[in-house]
Amino acid sequence: MKSNFLSVNYRTLLLSASLFFGGVLLTLPGGAASWSAQPLVVHEWGVQVFDWSKPTPTSPPLPDFIHTDAHPGTPVVSTQKRVKDLPPDSGIRFKPVLYFYPPANQLGENLVGVEMRFAYGHANAWYPQASVYRTPGMTANAKEPDWDAWRKANGPRMFADPKKLAVPVPDDERMELVWSRLTLSKDVPAGVKLPEVDKGHWISIARQVQSAYVSNGTEAEKFLFYEGATHERPAVTLIADADGFMSRPSKMTHIVNVTDLPLYNVFAIYHHDHHTWIGYATVLEPIKPASQQGGAGSTITSLAVPDFAAFNDWTDDKTIVALTIDRLRATLTEGGGLSINHDLRDPADPQGPTQCAELFPDEAQALETIWHDDFFNNDGLTILYRESPAALDRAMPLNLYTDMYHYIKFSRCGLVVNKNIDPAQVMATYFGVAALSYGSKMPAATLAALKANRFLTEGNIAYFERLGRDPKQIAEMRAALDKN
Repeated sequence: MKSNFLSVNYRTLLLSASLFFGGVLLTLPGGAASWSAQPLVVHEWGVQVFDWSKPTPTSPPLPDFIHTDAHPGTPVVSTQKRVKDLPPDSGIRFKPVLYFYPPANQLGENLVGVEMRFAYGHANAWYPQASVYRTPGMTANAKEPDWDAWRKANGPRMFADPKKLAVPVPDDERMELVWSRLTLSKDVPAGVKLPEVDKGHWISIARQVQSAYVSNGTEAEKFLFYEGATHERPAVTLIADADGFMSRPSKMTHIVNVTDLPLYNVFAIYHHDHHTWIGYATVLEPIKPASQQGGAGSTITSLAVPDFAAFNDWTDDKTIVALTIDRLRATLTEGGGLSINHDLRDPADPQGPTQCAELFPDEAQALETIWHDDFFNNDGLTILYRESPAALDRAMPLNLYTDMYHYIKFSRCGLVVNKNIDPAQVMATYFGVAALSYGSKMPAATLAALKANRFLTEGNIAYFERLGRDPKQIAEMRAALDKN
């Protein structure tokens, strides 16, 4: 059961595709042909914002042409096969079916299917129009398709008789948004216009990325856009510099990870009275379960935050750009990926678990430009971090499908902004939650203060939960905070 203490927040995401061509076509005896499949590079990037000062955040305004859960519009219906129903790759082509053209006409028709859902909420906006939109009521009791039973009844698709391939593969009715057949192209498709937006609008900035256009046949954009309203809490919290409830802390606080997955590229930026402090950690590992901590104590990774009331070691203004904008763009473009096991691929099978988070430089630039003020220009304390690809797969299950002539190289980059954090509230919140965890009775004023700092309080509860506090106590703490 979800805690009512967790409010609605929003995940805003863009999915863009780049196409690289250079597949080798070999003519075999008898007119058959075989080739190396071509990579379809797909990058997802997005941002989630937690405003620690507002109990009820609202969705940012969107242009009128965006489809929403309140005004979903009419789904796009295609008379052609869904991408995941296309024939599988048998490895041998019985006649040449892939054609190469001069660079100006290189892309031709390239197909992709996308289906996704928000595990902790529901889709509330998307563009272009989807083939299927399922409301929360429609997906609430949906189950994963029984692929084994379907294959047993219909036989394997590989090398199957064409008549058997006419049987559609089962739908995953848990998926809220489904684009069954999208076409990718270098140019805006004929007869389709991009919606107009102001030059400085984030959509205009996102269009500057050198990706392919994506179209459902009636609408087109430079990317696939989807947003979800979700019930989540920040993956970080701030705790007092104390080893336990009875320890005497310093006035320093620590940013710690209260989830079970690592957090990457963690920035802490504090602005006050024309002064700036910047902290950074490459990774914050999760706190190990109590059973793995040992009886003599353990050390956890943290990002220390100084006591700003008695602080004078401010960051030099000349280095701020290098420590924020330049560092963020550099970290988002590091690394790479290698796609494996994509021979003899069935279009009915989506890509595997995501392991990459790399963006191209123009994507990183667009992302930072769109969100610059939220990332780096807030007063007070802001914490910015990148979620792991595994966390994104868990929060937003997404399946990508393409035809047998291509294979997917997928990367997911999700940043989370925590803004308007008041470091002065950390000490009282930490000891208030510690007292709750020991079953102490809580004065009404103290309980009200904990409720007023909901993200900080919930994060501290999660911290004590990770330390191994009795689950019954943790449940009682959350129940106390849920009471009116």
